[in-house]
Amino acid sequence: MRAAGGFLLVTVSVLLALSGPTRALSLCVFFVAALAVQGLDPPSRVPALLGSTAALGLYFSTGIGSIDLPAVVPLSGVFIVVAISREGGGIPSLPWDVRTALGVFLGALILGVARGPGPRGGVRVLVILVWLLLTGWLSMVLTVQRRERALFRSYSAVAAGFGLLNIMFFVFPRAEDAYFANWISQVFVEPDSIRKLLTGDVLNNALSDLKAATIYINANIAAMFYGTAAWVAHGWWQGSRLRWLLVGACVLGALGTVSRGGALGWAASLVLWGLLQVRRGAPGRLAFQLTAGAVAVAIIGTVLAYARSESFGRFAWSTISADPRFVLWPAALALALSHPIFGSGFGAWEAYWPAIATAVNLRPSFPPHNVYLYLWIIGGVAAPLGFLWIALSVLRAVRHLELRHGRRLTPEALAVGAIVGWCWTQANFENFFFLDYRIGFLLAAAFGSVLARGASVAVE
Repeated sequence: MRAAGGFLLVTVSVLLALSGPTRALSLCVFFVAALAVQGLDPPSRVPALLGSTAALGLYFSTGIGSIDLPAVVPLSGVFIVVAISREGGGIPSLPWDVRTALGVFLGALILGVARGPGPRGGVRVLVILVWLLLTGWLSMVLTVQRRERALFRSYSAVAAGFGLLNIMFFVFPRAEDAYFANWISQVFVEPDSIRKLLTGDVLNNALSDLKAATIYINANIAAMFYGTAAWVAHGWWQGSRLRWLLVGACVLGALGTVSRGGALGWAASLVLWGLLQVRRGAPGRLAFQLTAGAVAVAIIGTVLAYARSESFGRFAWSTISADPRFVLWPAALALALSHPIFGSGFGAWEAYWPAIATAVNLRPSFPPHNVYLYLWIIGGVAAPLGFLWIALSVLRAVRHLELRHGRRLTPEALAVGAIVGWCWTQANFENFFFLDYRIGFLLAAAFGSVLARGASVAVE
């Protein structure tokens, strides 16, 4: 099997090399991942391939405008179709609060498509969200079949490799510049993003010498990717000797982004991870573990700050106070308040901001950099409330599992809770992070897994 796979890998890669090196490398990396999962037991191979492909990226152009898709989209589509055709029932239904939250959130976005001056952007958002819902359902199937562990383990293992590369790029920024200028980066980073990156837009992106991102042009989103992957490694690699090595590699990758929003996300995730475990009469050990984790990350950060003091100067108030977000947020709030109940729809911000941007000398393409304000503008008050409701529903499921089984039996669920804390906190400083294919895939898979486990417990 491996010999045949290796022969196929070489043959197809050579043929595709004639049409383009990017396609050849993408396919080569995909086949390497496919060969690597052959060493696992048969039930784990499909989820492991799906998780590793999601983390790798492996982008290809669709030929539709500037839309570039990662290989995980068609791959997961195939597995979803197969799962639908074979699944004979037994998949638990979503809890009522999750169904209601999703209904409110999606309903508000559909209203934004109908009301806004730019409905095409809204349709794209809805299409991605439908894919994420199907991915979450597939994760529920895998969880019921007890096959989901391989998906999360392979995802975090690939992320750890990128994390080590990211910290190297942080220490040697010229190496990252050369990487982005080379066609190889377009295998792992959305090609259209790189084209925009190389046109001279150096504000808050990976070409800055002060931070590194490796698989993103935005170091803040990269921080979210590495941070959530660290929690995945912490939860799904429990009992393995590789656990802390993978967690450490992902943490290093997150530190290399020097993201202020990422730092707040990390703090929120650590606190929430602890709060979800609080029980009467046993706070001492938990407090010690939280303190130890915070101190360990602080020590590593201090060493990096000593090596690259100019990068960590980004945390000085003189730098923070000059952040464009302090101009974007009041403008976004004013637009949201103009139609607070039903919103102004998709495209409203893009039509509203350029005139202000010209006056304040900022980019006319700047989004609001706050998910809650952006959702409020698009779908009215129901959109951010539905978004928050989704997070609270997942946290409720995590807490229920922890109370039922205890921490030692629910490390994965607690990791999901920490991921929610990270992402929904950093959402105050970012745009629609859930539309990123890597992070969106992980959130859908993690939510599907914990909700399937929670529903199964409720039936027992």
